[in-house]
Amino acid sequence: RSFQQDNVALSAGIIYPLSEKVVIALSYQRAYDYNVNWPFAVLTSTDSSSVLQTFDLFNNINVDAILPSVSFRFGSLSVGASVNIFNVKYKSAFPITNFEWNDTLGLPAYQMEYDMDAWSFGFNAGLMYDISEDLRLGAFVRSSFSADLKGSVKSELLSSIDSVSAQSEVTTSFEYPWVFGAGLLYKISTDWIVNLDFQYSLFGSSSESLIMNYSDPGWSTKNFQTDPLTGVNPSNILLAFEDAFDAGVGLEYMFTDWSLRSGYRFSQSQNNDASYNFLFPTVNQHWISLGLG
Repeated sequence: RSFQQDNVALSAGIIYPLSEKVVIALSYQRAYDYNVNWPFAVLTSTDSSSVLQTFDLFNNINVDAILPSVSFRFGSLSVGASVNIFNVKYKSAFPITNFEWNDTLGLPAYQMEYDMDAWSFGFNAGLMYDISEDLRLGAFVRSSFSADLKGSVKSELLSSIDSVSAQSEVTTSFEYPWVFGAGLLYKISTDWIVNLDFQYSLFGSSSESLIMNYSDPGWSTKNFQTDPLTGVNPSNILLAFEDAFDAGVGLEYMFTDWSLRSGYRFSQSQNNDASYNFLFPTVNQHWISLGLG
């Protein structure tokens, strides 16, 4: 299959009014979801032999958020804030070339895999203004955060070629930028509500790369290079993100005490052509959502 990746994320929440003017809530949602998955095979030949190898080549960065929040209402104006508890997961796999294979050492290429996670914190703040009974406008800001990822890396390349352990502990730092957004809610009729929203993410201000720090001395002294197959340097994975925007539209149909929701969202890629590689292609995303509440 192509670089398209089918992905399903779940969200849930509860709301409790303390009074007519104060509401508290607790929710869980996917705050950031980056998934790329390629089929990948390498055929390497010499005058006397050929080797066909297949590899996993994927890149997943998922940020799940737990959001305890509170809002206050002052007439037609509501203001709210939440503490964001983030769980960041980074999983990546790709082939790396064995530059010593021409010296009949090992295989032409080897699988390499990262598996890391971390917890981090941030905040949201927002406001909503009722222009009329049928029309509401809102705006929000979400703070940036930095997560110190920790986990493992493994590859048989080092054990086969350099007599080093095939696995090492590894750390790196992942930055998520400030996000600003606005939206409106319009009640078309007693049964139908339409929602429009827009957000702008300052990815251009985040770190340029994921610099990997290995605990094993054999890994830390290995001179990794940018791979000619994938364009990836395993120890310094290039990001070079640009600012990006999201835009969405939603419809809600209310019946009895329940409502049925559906929506479409477009997410512009923060990647750019200059920094393209297989882990971070310039891929825009289209989201379709359904909900019942």
